[in-house]
Amino acid sequence: MPAQGRSRRHDATPFARRRRMPTLGLIAVVPLLVLAACGGADAPATDSAPTSAATDGGGDVEATAPPAGGGNGSTGGGSGEEFCLNTIEEVSAALEVDVTDAAGFENPGSGGGCVYSDAEQRTVYLIGVVDNEQAGAAFEGYRQLEGAEEISGIGDTALYAPLNEIPGVAFTKGGVTYNVFGPAMILELPISDDPAAIRSAIEELARQAADRA
Repeated sequence: MPAQGRSRRHDATPFARRRRMPTLGLIAVVPLLVLAACGGADAPATDSAPTSAATDGGGDVEATAPPAGGGNGSTGGGSGEEFCLNTIEEVSAALEVDVTDAAGFENPGSGGGCVYSDAEQRTVYLIGVVDNEQAGAAFEGYRQLEGAEEISGIGDTALYAPLNEIPGVAFTKGGVTYNVFGPAMILELPISDDPAAIRSAIEELARQAADRA
């Protein structure tokens, strides 16, 4: 399973450092709720998946609920570290930012995710996983997003699927739907001024995640 990561706050440990959700400076995970946003009549209930969260800088991403099972990401089961499919080093290198924490969480019955944050507790990257019977519908929901386009070489099927100008990739593998999202353009990172570079970085991170999924 996961390789070793690094953190300025901890010695090297597996990908997921904690069982809490860090303070969200950007966004959280948005798997099944995409269906509702696209107007799908059969969109699943919001307690079956994590949702989007607000930005610190007054961006356009609407704040919604924290992950099901509690705001700290702890569900009483496993830690959710199996959803941290990228290493901290990979995310740091791809996004040109010093990532210091990766926090996995579980959503019982629907999957889970992992939130990657920097020393300022800004969320710079995230992974969401839907592994129940709604996985196929979730992927089709991403297909409806404005700007979504098919891409190759990631998992079984994949889409570049930006959400409100936040770069993202959704892919399937073995009947499970995964989504990854990077930093919004309002977050001042070195890479923020180059949308093409951000897209390339997110696609590469998705490819690495798919290889481990």
